[in-house]
Amino acid sequence: MNTETNTTESADTGLPMAEFMNLLSADGGAEYERDYWEHRECQYLKEQIDLRNGSLGTSARIQIPAQFVGREAASRHFKLMEFTRYSLRHVFTEKEMVIILNTTCDTVWEWRPGRSSVAGMVADDNGIEHPNLLPKDSLLYGLLVKLSNLTPAQNLALVDVCEGVWRALSGGPLGEMCDKLGMPLAE
Repeated sequence: MNTETNTTESADTGLPMAEFMNLLSADGGAEYERDYWEHRECQYLKEQIDLRNGSLGTSARIQIPAQFVGREAASRHFKLMEFTRYSLRHVFTEKEMVIILNTTCDTVWEWRPGRSSVAGMVADDNGIEHPNLLPKDSLLYGLLVKLSNLTPAQNLALVDVCEGVWRALSGGPLGEMCDKLGMPLAE
């Protein structure tokens, strides 16, 4: 049984990278990379793929191509996000979604699990130190309360939807775009 995987040397980091990792960083994605995160993200992805590929011991019992391991992980991620978006169906109104979208008017959001939340992004963008400083009947107060109760997975799903809306800005009315992205808005 052949247990070798195809690897190449990354010109940027000098680290060996599986073909799947090269695929992730190819296709014109470099212009969207953040210099600070590029090395760390690629290294993190490689470590996670290696971990799932039997690198717990000194040698792997069975070596599976890194592309397959990465593809399976990505497929599971997208399915998890689909289920998570379902939990956000009819939670946000169009007015609330406009406020969320206006925090980061870009196709790529600087959101990292455990380091930021959409609630914090909205509060910062609107100069709010704490929601309790707002009138309890205000739209912004209600939105910040909703956002503060989101799980990390729900934050990620919401960021994915927001990026999708910005990438398809000419895709039609906001409600229709959110429907297509799997997160219908509340009335």
